[in-house]
Amino acid sequence: MYSNALVVRPFQRISSYENSFNLNSTVQGRFDIGRYALNMQFPINVPILSLFEDGQVTIGTVARSMSSKLKVESTTSLRTARAQAGVQLTGTGVSGSSGDWDYGVYAEANGYLNYSYALVGTAETGSGIAVGVFGKARAYNGGVSYAGYFNGNVAYTGTLSRASDAKLKEEIRSISNGLELVLKLKPVEYKYKQITDASFTKTKQAGFIAQEVFSILPHVVTNEQFALLNTEESADKSYLGIDYISLIPYLVSAIQEQQKLIKKLLNQSTENNKESTDFVDNYFTVYPNPGINEVVIEIQEDLPKTKLIKIYNESGVIVSDLEVKTSSLVLNTTGWKKGTYYVCLMLSNIPVETKRLLLKN
Repeated sequence: MYSNALVVRPFQRISSYENSFNLNSTVQGRFDIGRYALNMQFPINVPILSLFEDGQVTIGTVARSMSSKLKVESTTSLRTARAQAGVQLTGTGVSGSSGDWDYGVYAEANGYLNYSYALVGTAETGSGIAVGVFGKARAYNGGVSYAGYFNGNVAYTGTLSRASDAKLKEEIRSISNGLELVLKLKPVEYKYKQITDASFTKTKQAGFIAQEVFSILPHVVTNEQFALLNTEESADKSYLGIDYISLIPYLVSAIQEQQKLIKKLLNQSTENNKESTDFVDNYFTVYPNPGINEVVIEIQEDLPKTKLIKIYNESGVIVSDLEVKTSSLVLNTTGWKKGTYYVCLMLSNIPVETKRLLLKN
């Protein structure tokens, strides 16, 4: 049997200018009209709802907020659910309808000076996890869901973290063809078309075309349905998107494969030149070899004016990258570690000859 704090029957008018009265014969409560537009306390002195003369509403408190029309305070922890909610709002659409927009919470702020926030979320905790805003979405019947969707720029001051623990993964295998895949990608510059209700940036962008990436790495391409592009230009249309973060492992794999290739070429060059001590060849000469603190690189004069000299250590790491516009270069190696280095001459970014250099610094 439930006790009602207040029952209003059809066509019954209630009015009172007294401070309080009993809401029923067994439960004591307050129902004030006069000092408030409406104030309910049930039991006595436990605030339920207050409506003030200026239209402000408080629930669970009579302490007014100077910055909002609605203030809600929740002080009772829902222990059985291990959760506490100040406000729970649910938006439900009409089953089978088309084009409906259902909002659990709709927040809008129109400010002309300083900052304007439609929704602010803050959270504090002791030893637990504090989440300012938590989003969860589910889609049925082939729909698309987003736990968070932003029609415009996104900025943050912390870190962007993606679940990556080994305990969450299966069917793990190494990427062995990263260089091959990356070489097929076609980086482009572009600008977005300006579509109504879509806050695309107007500045020049750099990236890839999703349709081209799909033919190479289909699993990093998504078929998006952008929720706020509800205009004649985009109604009932979907657009391809790219998960750019998922491209990073392929780029790292490509760099690693390229580094192995460089080291292999250097080792081959070493084998070809291991019997040579003067290193005299068609394109350039390195002397003295072995060298101490300083070596000279002389390049044939009939080569193009602009040349590139790259010097690698035994691990294949570049230790010097020099643009040369003369036929002679004095290289100061003071402070370099003692050991074997490889001097590579490049013309038009193409390696044409590599020589071994010994340092006894």
